[in-house]
Formats: sequence, C-alpha cells, structure tokens
Amino acid sequence: MIQEVINTLSPLGPSFSSKLILVGDFNINVCAPSPSPLSNQLQSLIDLLHLKQLVSSPTHFSHSGSPSTIDLVLSSSRIKAFTYVLPPIGNSDHSSIVTRLSPFQAYALSSPPQSRKKIWLYHKADINSINACLDEIQWDQILSNDVNQSWSSFIHSFMKIVHQFTPSKIKRNHAYPPWLPRPLLQKIRQRRRLFYLASSSNSPQLWLQYRSLCNSISSDIRSNKALYFNSISKSPRQFWSFVRSLRKNKDPIPPLTLDAQHSATSNTDKANLLNSTFSSFFTPAITSLNSISSPTHPSPPSTSSHFPAPPLSPPSNSIYSPPFPNSISLGNSTDLLCSQESILRLISDLPLNTSSGPDDIPSFLLKATATYIVSPLQHIFNLSLSQGIFPEDWKRSLVVPIPKTSPPSSSPSNYRPISLLSLVSKLLEKHVHLILLDHLLSKGLISDSQFGFLPERSTTTALATVTQFILSSLDCSVPVCGLFLDVKKAFDSVNHQTLLNKLLALNLPYPLHSWFSSYLSNRQQSVRVGDSISSPVQVTSGVPQGSILGPLLFLLYINDLNDMNISSHSKMFLFADDILLLHPLANSNDWSSLQSEIDSISSWMQSNSLSLNTSKSKYMIFSLSHHSNFNTLPPLCLKQIPIDRVHSYKYLGLIFTSNLSWKDHIISIIKKARKILGLIYRNFYKHSSPETLIHLYVTLVRPILEYASPIWDPLSPSMSSRLEAVQHFGLKLALKSWTVPYQQLLLQSNIHSLSHRRFKFKMILLFKVKEGLYFTPSHPLLAKVPSNYHLRSNNKGNLSPITCKTSTYQNSFYPSVINQWNHLPSSLKLTLSLSYLKYKIDNDL
Repeated sequence: MIQEVINTLSPLGPSFSSKLILVGDFNINVCAPSPSPLSNQLQSLIDLLHLKQLVSSPTHFSHSGSPSTIDLVLSSSRIKAFTYVLPPIGNSDHSSIVTRLSPFQAYALSSPPQSRKKIWLYHKADINSINACLDEIQWDQILSNDVNQSWSSFIHSFMKIVHQFTPSKIKRNHAYPPWLPRPLLQKIRQRRRLFYLASSSNSPQLWLQYRSLCNSISSDIRSNKALYFNSISKSPRQFWSFVRSLRKNKDPIPPLTLDAQHSATSNTDKANLLNSTFSSFFTPAITSLNSISSPTHPSPPSTSSHFPAPPLSPPSNSIYSPPFPNSISLGNSTDLLCSQESILRLISDLPLNTSSGPDDIPSFLLKATATYIVSPLQHIFNLSLSQGIFPEDWKRSLVVPIPKTSPPSSSPSNYRPISLLSLVSKLLEKHVHLILLDHLLSKGLISDSQFGFLPERSTTTALATVTQFILSSLDCSVPVCGLFLDVKKAFDSVNHQTLLNKLLALNLPYPLHSWFSSYLSNRQQSVRVGDSISSPVQVTSGVPQGSILGPLLFLLYINDLNDMNISSHSKMFLFADDILLLHPLANSNDWSSLQSEIDSISSWMQSNSLSLNTSKSKYMIFSLSHHSNFNTLPPLCLKQIPIDRVHSYKYLGLIFTSNLSWKDHIISIIKKARKILGLIYRNFYKHSSPETLIHLYVTLVRPILEYASPIWDPLSPSMSSRLEAVQHFGLKLALKSWTVPYQQLLLQSNIHSLSHRRFKFKMILLFKVKEGLYFTPSHPLLAKVPSNYHLRSNNKGNLSPITCKTSTYQNSFYPSVINQWNHLPSSLKLTLSLSYLKYKIDNDL
C-alpha cells in the first residue's frame, strides 16, 4: 500500500506546488538506526515534494517495549502545522496524534472556552419551606392595579423565597460523559502520566504497569456505563434527555459570515449577528398599534374582597363600541376572566420538562407551588384581560439558534430561531386560546380546508382528504395539477395591523381586542449563544414564535385565502403555512384557469404582506396514463417567474409521485429507520437490557415506519416484506437473538407485525371519522348501507362501497378501508367504543 502511494506521488516531481498533507500508519520506522529500502524511498519522496515529517516522538510500542515512529504526518512546507503525540485510545498499541493546521485551522479543533455558570437545583428545593413562606405573604398588600407593577412585585417576592430554599452549584462546561466519575477520571490522568514515563524511559516494568492500568480503566468504563444505562432506564426524564443528546447537533456554532463587512467569531458577536439576521425578515412596525394597545381607562372599582379589578367595558367613546356588520359576538366580557380552578388546571397541564423562559421559572416549580400562587396569578391575569394590557416582561423572548444542517453552517441564514417565553405568560395565553378557539370552531369561522394546529385534525386526515380528491379525479381519467406553494418566512411576516383588523371583524369584546393589540406591540427578542446574550431588537411583525397563541393567530391571518378567485372544481388545502392547490385538468381551458388562480393567490399574498418563495414552490401533474404528454403546456408562472415541475415531492412528511406510487416513500423511511437502528446499536446495545432496547425501538424507530400508514397501505408483498425486515432486525437487536425466526421474536416481545398494525390504524382512523372524533370533509363518503330486513346479520353496520375503475383508487384509503370495515364482525362495526375495537383487533383478528 505504501509502495503504491510512493509510486503515485513520485511522478509529480519537484515542480509540484499544491498544498499536500499525508497522514496515517505508514508502517515504516523513520527513526530506525538502519533505514529499510522502503524507508529510503519514502525519504526520497519527502525531499522530492518538499514535505515535512512532523512526528518526532515514538508512536508505537511493541509488547517488548521497543519504540518506533510509524504513524506519520507529512505536509507541504507551505503549510503551518503543529503536531504532538498523546497516549493511545483504549488498549491500542498506537499513540494518538493531534495535528493543528494553519491557516486552515478548523474551529472544531479549538477547545471551547471554559465558563462558570451558577445554576439553581430546583428539583432539590425545599418545597415545604417555600410553600410555608408563600402562604404567609399578604398579596393584597403587595399587588396593585398596575399589571406591570403587580407582575414585578410578584416575581421579586416569589423568586426571593425560592432562592432562599434552593441549592445551587457552579456549572463548568466539560466533555466528560456521565459514566465517568471523578475517581475514574483520576485513573485516566494517572494512565496519561504513566504513558509519558514509560515512553521516555522505555522501562518494561512501567510498560507492564501502563497496560495493566489500561485494562483496569476499560473494565471500569464498561461496568460504569452498564450501571448508568440501567439507572437511566428507570428514570424516563434522564433516559430521554440522554437519547435527545445523541440525536441533537452538539457541534458549536462556528464563526459566522454574512458578507465581507459582517462576520462574527466571539459568542457575543455571533448572537448579535444572528439576531440581526432573524429580525431582517420583520416588516416595519405600524405606528397606530400603540394607540390601540393603550386605551384610557377610568379608575377601576373594587370587585373582589382581595384585589381591586379594572372595568370590563370600554369607555363610551371607544371605536370598538359599534359591532361590525354580520359579525358574531364572543359573549360577555366577564366570561374572559380566569377562575382559580381554571388556573390550577392550566398549571397541572404544563409538561414537566418544558424549558423555562427569561424569568427562569421552571414548570416543576409552578406545579409544586400552584395552590400558594394561584391567588396572585389570578389577580395579574384578570388585570391583564380586563385592562387589555399584556405585561411588558412577558413580551421579551430568548431565542436559541438551531442549525438547519450538520455540521453547523457559517451562514447566519442557515439557523432556525427557537423562542423561549415565560411559562407564566403561556398560562394566560392558554386561557385566551381556549376561549378564542372554542368560539371559532363553534361558529364555523375556520376554513374547512385548514388542517394545521386544530383539534380533531392532523396530517393524516389532511393526507387522506388530499389523496381522495386526486384519485377520485384520476379514476375518471382526469389528470390533476398539484401546486405546492412555499410562503417565505410566513410566521415572521404577519403584519400586526392586518391581523388586528381581522381580529376586529370577529367583534371580540373590547378588552380582548385591546389585549391582542398590546400582546403584539413592543415585543423584543434576544439571541443566546453559549452564555452570551445579544442586545434586544424590536419584533415589529410576525406572530410570537414559541407562544401558545401564535399558531392560532396565524390561522386567522391566512383564513380568508380560500376566498380568492378559485374555480369551483379546484380545491385548496392548508396545513398552517403549507399550501396545496389541486386543479383538475378536464379540458384545455383549465391550464389558463389555473394560472389565473395562481395570480389571485399571489395578489392576496401581496395585500397581506406575505410573499411566495418561487424557488421552493413546485407543481406536479398527477396522472395514471403513461401516454399523456404535458410537456407542450406553457409553464406556470409566479410573478412571471416559471415554477419548476417535479415528479416527486414530500408533502406533510409523505413523498408524493406523479403516479401516486408510494415506493419512493417506503424506501425513504426504511433508510431513515435503519439509521436510527444504527444509533441504538452503537450507543445502547452493549450496555442496555432487552426491555430498554425494545423501548427504544418502539419509540424511535417504529413511528418512522408507520407515519401516515393508512394513506399508503396496502403495499405490494415485496415492499411489505422490506418493512417487516426492518422490524425483524430491530427485534433481533433488542432481544440479542440473531438466529431466532421473526414470528417467534414477535411473540417474545409481545409486538404485532407492521402489517397487522397498519390494518388496525386504518380501522381506528375510519372509526374516528365515522363517529365525528376526527374532522374531514370526506365524511359524506361514509354512507351506511340502507336498512334491509333481508340483510344477513354480518352486514349490519356496513358502509356503502365506493365504486372504483382503477386499482390505484381501489387501494387508496377510503375505498380500501370501507371494504376492510365491511368484513369485520358486526359487533365491531356497531360498537361505539374505540377501546373495544382496538382490543378485539389485537386479540381476535
């Protein structure tokens, strides 16, 4: 092998001027007293190409202790490089070599700056003492009628008591895994010192001690790692925290470059540059917002034995007094107020491990002290709602940049902002969200075409409706053009004034509309990189990212998109900001009609301060005919820019092809599932019990293989077998039984085959749609067979079959699931219990 390298590089000659680096185990001792012929050839190559040999210390020691330098780093003389030798990794007999290159020195080679940060150990807090102190506070003497001042007084008093009874520690950043305790780290340092002593003296006795210590450390690491995995398997919180750490991108953010004038190397500069990039997508603030968000109120009368409350009706000169024509009232404004019982329910529903916001109050602490803080929280919440003022502290968000690629990019635009908000503010948001959502759904104010962020709707119901629309048209030999539109920075571009106008049309009670105006105005965000936080910037547009109300407000903002000039036989589907327009191509005029619809959508976007991303928007023509020629059609254009036509597109996580074959999707999910199985094998196999490994497979791998399965089931036998093979491998890995047949592994693990589970999911989805537990416009398809005394008993509960001309339509969700449903026993078809249906399918079918 080395001879081949020499023979390949020698013809380059002394005129070779490119920069060159050669590293590896050359198996040639360049420090030997008597050079071998191969060593002489290598030295001639080094001289010929003007290379430098950078390793000066022995890198290999035989069992007898004889040293040799066979691991080499050769570099061009023009490259500045620094090399040093470290102890071997594990029981290897080769030393580790670290080389730093300049000017190509990568950021990852640099050690992260050491930092010290004080953290509060809230899970070790003395909750009883905290609650006892909170119980003694006279909140009515501390809080006032000013919502901002009341919040400030509450948070100061609350955190002062919490910190009094909560231990803290100084956290230092280090890269040691949790199964390396301090005594073992000391042994590792001792091994390093012993290596240097043995390599410098070449003493056989020291080498023997060194190898004995290496074996001892390896044994300790194995046992400690097994103990650690056994312990975290009993703690879901620790277990999933570790799993997430394996899947997350843990590389630091590299130096960032926006252009020739804007770059950042320090964490503070990176944070400021990222914040500037994120805020560049905001539209200018609307000056009239401030006047709307701060109405003048008379002095509030006292309405509580504990706290005063402001008025619940607008002044007589309010611009919101006259109701809008044809609008629907939300109800009396007193219905907006929070009861203590509702606040306690909201706190109990908080996820335990939700990230805390800028106020550093974790959900654990809110839950543990709920009954002692519910009274002041009720006062603050009701002040906010009745005065129409959202506290200023709650408008400050802390943004964590998440890289879109791995390793992280040096471009600031390749990072996604994740906002952390106060958990207390989210409680109030949730209260308003429940009221507003109930009003919108009960009055039918949300478009039936919207499937995102709404109860009883999901990606699966959206995909079922989309495929039904396409295939019912293809079954009549009518091709369908699917236009996938991408809205550029949709959530960041929402115009606040336009959103408020749309909220105003709902005829919300006076304080609530004013509250939304305050909620949107004067928001600020800062970006955190490491321990550094950027300067705050004003958030002048968009719905608050990471908030409870943000998604619902966006749905309201985009809700009237369906009112555009869309032909009666076209259909638009929305999932938040994912827009799909389906347009059947029944005649030659439909293509020009489709272009008109695109123009209408583009005009709506412009009037609503949104823009479509032409480069990411695509269209696909669905057709079952192999002879159709659509290449002669003129291109569809968006603002006179042609839209790319594709034959494959991932929509809501499902890969669509022009002939609606799901083969590409199945191949994709198999590949993805195998990657996760590899992660489990590398990190858990040696140290975890079968129960832990099965848990990992069921939660991390199987959902990938089953996502939206009612849409793409049934499969061909070959595709179904390939999916089952992935589960077979996963169970062999989990049970550590590599020769046991698949059916036996299913019994041992108490797991059903994937094909059985796909059948079960289809029955569950049909049941939920049929019983109104899921919303779908395709519900009229589920017509029951008319009652007939001559029907056999097993036909009771049957649904009318859908007539299909093509096998593709016959195998789609609604036609196939109705056929499968009609073959169920009558007791299952007539049941109103979903749990009974699940039980019988798993145990009797």
